[in-house]
Amino acid sequence: MAFGCVAHTGGSGEKMDIVTTVSGNPMVDPPMPGQNRVLVKIANPTDLQDLNPQEAVKNGMAAKGYRLVDYPDQANYTIMGRIVQAGETEPQLLKEAYRSRYGTRLSLQESGDDMLANAVGQLVGEVRAKSYLMIVDLKITSQQQIKNKARRRTIKTRIVSGIQGTRAPAEEIMPQIRDKVVHSAVSMF
Repeated sequence: MAFGCVAHTGGSGEKMDIVTTVSGNPMVDPPMPGQNRVLVKIANPTDLQDLNPQEAVKNGMAAKGYRLVDYPDQANYTIMGRIVQAGETEPQLLKEAYRSRYGTRLSLQESGDDMLANAVGQLVGEVRAKSYLMIVDLKITSQQQIKNKARRRTIKTRIVSGIQGTRAPAEEIMPQIRDKVVHSAVSMF
């Protein structure tokens, strides 16, 4: 199942079409009364530490009435995640990312060693528009007590948000991409 979102901004005067997809069928069961505690941990191994969606996801969950906790044994819901990739990317990798699923690796086929072709390609690349993306893998676990019986459910999903062919700088577009990832994550609840 994939969801698409489009964002428009006026910062650079350019229309920005940010496309966001969510893999699988990530529908989380609503909380039973008094069982709305959530733990959110999203690892960010990238150099873009200011773009980590963890705090925004926490704020979104709190706004929906969930109570934030710090330890897994206190939580009815755990949202564990990892940023797989974020930042500027090749257009082909962005296309591949939209088709990828939780836990898969992404790679581009390497080009040949033709120095002239590589030099021309690099010059063209500096002039052309750029592509940006953020890929986040999430594992969402819910544990509810129903009539003295524990019900546990785990959902694994990948959120891919990106834009292809923009002239907007990373500083302008990456926060918008992160916001689309956050919206997709919080909307599952």
